[in-house]
Amino acid sequence: MDKDTKEQINLLKFNIILTLIYIGSLFFSLLLTYNEERRKENKKTIFDFKKEGIYNLDNRILIAILTFGYFYINIKNDLKARKKGQNTKNFDLQVIASIFSFISVIIVLYVSYQEYKNRQINSADFENPDL
Repeated sequence: MDKDTKEQINLLKFNIILTLIYIGSLFFSLLLTYNEERRKENKKTIFDFKKEGIYNLDNRILIAILTFGYFYINIKNDLKARKKGQNTKNFDLQVIASIFSFISVIIVLYVSYQEYKNRQINSADFENPDL
């Protein structure tokens, strides 16, 4: 196996790890939304109000880190294609999409921080970020 193939395999492994963590984060987002629903129904919740805010913010930070990881993979693939003299149009589009995703995650993270700080917005009142 040459160096380039090993690097591609490592990027694929990294992508698999990021995806598994992202699936876990989505599951946790589901729990947070379910917790909010139970709170609105005046039923026993999984997390108390303060912990829900902390977990929501932590989950958003995790999503930002994952998004940056996907951005890193896209940049590496784009640079590798340029080095080989390949057509990079599709890679360039993936990098641009990653930049937009990262910007949207930063905005959602800011809203989550404001929610945590002020606790005026319910976590279910805005959409979870998608990668």
